[in-house]
Amino acid sequence: MKKKIMPFFTVLLITLNLYSQECQETVPKDTLTTNYVPNEETAKKIAEAIWLPIFGERIFEQRPYKATLVNDVWKVRGLMPLPCRNEPGCRGGTAYIEIRKSDCKILLVKHGR
Repeated sequence: MKKKIMPFFTVLLITLNLYSQECQETVPKDTLTTNYVPNEETAKKIAEAIWLPIFGERIFEQRPYKATLVNDVWKVRGLMPLPCRNEPGCRGGTAYIEIRKSDCKILLVKHGR
């Protein structure tokens, strides 16, 4: 039984290897999209989508979010909620996230205090 299966697996592995090489060669590198987070508004929407399941609906109190682009990384942070926003001694923190512009990879998520 083993003698019949081994040639089959050998042919299968060679075929898969050739197919993967063929697929890689047919997609020109310069046509791939490398700007998945093109602007500030997109970065804010992605941030909110990530924060919502982690921090809950209280994240909406930190609107409007502030997004800045630094070295191909979007840094998005929330604002202090309204009761604390204008009081200098108020305790609390805001949500923060770093999103790479080129591939939308989430680099860091935290909530400051």
